[in-house]
Amino acid sequence: MSIYRGLIYFVSDGKQVYSNEFSEDFLALIHYKFLSLSFLFWLAVAVFIIIYILLNHTRFGRNLYSLGGNPDAAKYIGINENKYIILAYSISGFFAGLCGYLWVARYSVASTQIAIGFELTVISACVVGGIV
Repeated sequence: MSIYRGLIYFVSDGKQVYSNEFSEDFLALIHYKFLSLSFLFWLAVAVFIIIYILLNHTRFGRNLYSLGGNPDAAKYIGINENKYIILAYSISGFFAGLCGYLWVARYSVASTQIAIGFELTVISACVVGGIV
């Protein structure tokens, strides 16, 4: 992680991007309200519903669960392991990018030093939450 952060620092020359350098539309999206609840709340609800439907009511979700539960059995029944792993990482990357955008839009600054130390917090939250 330190190597990756160092590379990003090198590429960006250690510069930060502040709110005056962002467009108004970029920063305004997260401040919209509907029924007196913020855009972030409605986005979280929409993502939850979409992922719930995707994982519990589609072939993709069923195959992804089977790969996670028993990869050998999934291969024997003809599930293309590489395809589903690439799709799972792609979805994860999409949500990482979305979270990065939401973080930058909310705090109006983009820097290489943002969120240092959150890695251990996320790992501990997964352990407490029971991620297997």
